[in-house]
Amino acid sequence: MKKIIGFCVVAFLFFIGTTSVNAQDAVKVNTAASEQAESLRLKVKFTTEQRKAVYEAFKFYHTAYAKYDLGKTENKDLKVKYDERLTRELKTILTPEQFDRYMAIIEE
Repeated sequence: MKKIIGFCVVAFLFFIGTTSVNAQDAVKVNTAASEQAESLRLKVKFTTEQRKAVYEAFKFYHTAYAKYDLGKTENKDLKVKYDERLTRELKTILTPEQFDRYMAIIEE
């Protein structure tokens, strides 16, 4: 009986540890997306509605980056796929002039 209770306690502690790691990742993703959207807003000058949509696009990108560890060399093809998706989303959110400014910033 003590072994079962001990096992349950250990399993519970592992569960709590996993949850806190996921929460930390979520905070990092939200922070990165918010900072990137705000930085882009200052350079490209878009509306509040566009900022919300840009934030969501960056949030999705950073979530995928964290989930699939896109910084690794073996995930290069997947990173290209998500980079292209982000570019397509931003192209639909921003006006052509804003998108051109965004592309100029990215190329720097």
